[in-house]
Amino acid sequence: MGGNPQFEALLTMDPLPDVPIDPRILSRDPAVGEAYAADALIYHGPLHRGTLEAIFAGARKVQEGPNFGDLPTLWIHGEGDVLAPLDVSTTAMNRIRGTRIEEHVYPGAQHEVLNEINKDEVLNDVVGFLRGALRAQRQASTP
Repeated sequence: MGGNPQFEALLTMDPLPDVPIDPRILSRDPAVGEAYAADALIYHGPLHRGTLEAIFAGARKVQEGPNFGDLPTLWIHGEGDVLAPLDVSTTAMNRIRGTRIEEHVYPGAQHEVLNEINKDEVLNDVVGFLRGALRAQRQASTP
């Protein structure tokens, strides 16, 4: 279906363990984890049961729905992401992918690919995808 089996296993526990996200698993750039840990606007406590239930209910809804068809889709993922493991995410994307998908898996990158040590590469890929999608849209609408 997609998701993180370790997170899903938490739903069987009562009470949920108090295991907040370790900031070091977000990015290979230590400054990203430090900023995350220092940000008072970020919730740093453990996951709540309702949040987990909503995440997995959403994943089930996506699994039950149609694929992306001909919608231009960009899928970017960090190879080293332990929050949303690549193998599980790939399974989910294989289920919902459409005919116009562009994929980028960044070697060694962790969860926050837009805040990784290769963020310029990632942002260039995003901009390139958007430009290509807009160009294709313009060409499709030009008589």
